[in-house]
Amino acid sequence: MVFAGLMTIALNLAMEFGAPRMLPGGHNFLYLALGAAVIFGSLWPFGWMDR
Repeated sequence: MVFAGLMTIALNLAMEFGAPRMLPGGHNFLYLALGAAVIFGSLWPFGWMDR
């Protein structure tokens, strides 16, 4: 899931800097937030957010 979140963020940033449309709706801030939420949510059970 961490990889999926990172790829969502990477594709979103690539579209911001001129890459073709790779996600539905094009570049959008919500994809950045969704990717961060997926990363945060997938690392939480492993105790990474407890520090």
